[in-house]
Amino acid sequence: MNTIFLVGNLGQEVYWKKTSDDRDFCLFSVATSFKYKDKNDTLQEVTEWHNVQTYNPRFFEYIKKYGNKGNQCTIKGRLKYNTFEDKDGVKRTISYIDIEEITLGRL
Repeated sequence: MNTIFLVGNLGQEVYWKKTSDDRDFCLFSVATSFKYKDKNDTLQEVTEWHNVQTYNPRFFEYIKKYGNKGNQCTIKGRLKYNTFEDKDGVKRTISYIDIEEITLGRL
């Protein structure tokens, strides 16, 4: 099973793009964080950043309306990988969450 649940905040405005075959998609980052006490009993907070995207047009209008930087979100999706060559010819792999369900706004 490849299922991820994220509860966090949009870290940037949604970025809209088209593929080379003219398909629309959007991508954005989501910040999640957790707190813990270190060995000195000092409260620490760690923030993780997650890449999120979708090619599914059923989410587009909803994301356009509510997908603002800082908004809380809940996302259910699948972890995927994309391998490509950068401008210098170096092979790169990125991971992202492909949206299956999304809720935006105050939770």
